[in-house]
Amino acid sequence: MATCLGRGEVLLDPMPSEQEPRLVTLPGSSAYRYLAFAGALPFIACAVLMALGFADAPVLGGYDNIAAAYVLTILSFMSGIHWGTYLYRHSEISLNLFVTSNIVTIAGWIVFLILPVQMMFFFSMIGFATLLLIDHGLYKHGLITRPYYETRRNVTFIVIACLAVLGFA
Repeated sequence: MATCLGRGEVLLDPMPSEQEPRLVTLPGSSAYRYLAFAGALPFIACAVLMALGFADAPVLGGYDNIAAAYVLTILSFMSGIHWGTYLYRHSEISLNLFVTSNIVTIAGWIVFLILPVQMMFFFSMIGFATLLLIDHGLYKHGLITRPYYETRRNVTFIVIACLAVLGFA
């Protein structure tokens, strides 16, 4: 029996906690790379359009509000990946990812509710950087694969750059 960990890996034959779980790369697992970079496209589009002076999309509204909603979606999604990682690997992780994932998600929502949208973009940069730092620790401890970590790092840099553009637009 295999359990999908949601990042191009599966946990094979769940074992008692005293045994080391085995990670394998799924066939076609490069799909997560394409999806991760595709997930950055709305950030890129909103940043470019706002930098060029476009403010609103027909029917959808302001690009800043579109980007803010997407920030919340992706912060929550990435925090959920940490939740899942901790659910299956908690005995190997000293940092309680249930708690950190909730802090990042709830902080993102609070910032969205109480600050102007441009300020929200700057605070969201901290949220994405925090998630990446956690992933860096998971990678250093062999809990996520190098290709996954490198993809996360590269996409996070793109997202943070876009958020900086959006914050100044």
